[in-house]
Amino acid sequence: MYTADSGDTTFADIGIPGPPVWAEGVRNRMLRHIPASTVNIIELLDWRPQLEPHQPPRRQWVIILQGAMEISTAAGERRRFGPGDCLLAEDMNGTGHRTDDVGDQRLVTLNIGLPSSWRCPGS
Repeated sequence: MYTADSGDTTFADIGIPGPPVWAEGVRNRMLRHIPASTVNIIELLDWRPQLEPHQPPRRQWVIILQGAMEISTAAGERRRFGPGDCLLAEDMNGTGHRTDDVGDQRLVTLNIGLPSSWRCPGS
């Protein structure tokens, strides 16, 4: 999720870049040695009120451990993220995004802050 030239938040699907490699006897794709500035595990004990459009507090990976959330943009894009989904949130400027809690389970996320100098290969 990033800020497009139009100033609106948008989504882009990216896979783990690079060719498969052998590690520990199996083929893998790896994105390794990602520097982290912060690591937070967040469990929402209550449903959040619907958030107004906002930017993330930092460039960060958001990994859903439990529950689900939907993110929508001013351009009308809407995506649902559930357990195992990873989102690179770097829409630090522009119109931002809305976040809604959805589903029956409480939301638990692992948020990993990234230094501003790090870039995801292939993005």
